[in-house]
Amino acid sequence: MKVSTHRIGAMVALLSLCLPAQAVDKLPVTLTISGPQTIPVGKKIEIDAVFTNVSNHTVRVSRAVLYTLQIHDAQGKVPPIKPGFGVASASGNSFAIEPGKTVTEPIGGLLVKYDLSTPGVYVVRVTRPLIIVDDQFPAHVIQNSTLESNEITIKVVAKGSDTP
Repeated sequence: MKVSTHRIGAMVALLSLCLPAQAVDKLPVTLTISGPQTIPVGKKIEIDAVFTNVSNHTVRVSRAVLYTLQIHDAQGKVPPIKPGFGVASASGNSFAIEPGKTVTEPIGGLLVKYDLSTPGVYVVRVTRPLIIVDDQFPAHVIQNSTLESNEITIKVVAKGSDTP
């Protein structure tokens, strides 16, 4: 008996509608960034990355990764990069986060390479690989995913303007 490929495709499509959708596993760690709302031109912008363990077990996160910074002004343009800046480096250790706890890591240095001398509003977001390693064997990777932060808005104002 010969079955057409159209019938097989239709049967597969119907069968997939009958099967329950598989839930996507939630990452055990979230990433939230915070920084100043307003800052004068020329002042270093301090941003913190806050990792929160939303699982029910201790998680060890590798620091041997690079953050990817996404920044643009109110018109969607990426600010220019200052001369002499290359790729940032990452350290090779890791940190443990207990269930329900947070770890804060300063990442303001990521913005140093951008020329933010033009007053305006800038939107910042970061992503980074989430590499979870085994407590006893740090070279053993348990999970490799990508964390995306929230967006923050930073208003850069001319020197002498009212800033908090």
